[in-house]
Amino acid sequence: MKSRDNRAYALAGVDIKAADRAKELIKRHARSTSRPEVLTDIGSFGGMFELTGYDQNVPGI
Repeated sequence: MKSRDNRAYALAGVDIKAADRAKELIKRHARSTSRPEVLTDIGSFGGMFELTGYDQNVPGI
């Protein structure tokens, strides 16, 4: 992230380093719940989708 962006976040009260550390701690715990059906590692987006009745081809399923 650009230092200018970091300053803007800091001025808004956001601690980027603390947020990064918190995400790393959460990743460790989240990975412990992984199952064979999980397609990717933990990233910037996560979601759960109910695909029952979905009639389109879903890659990876």
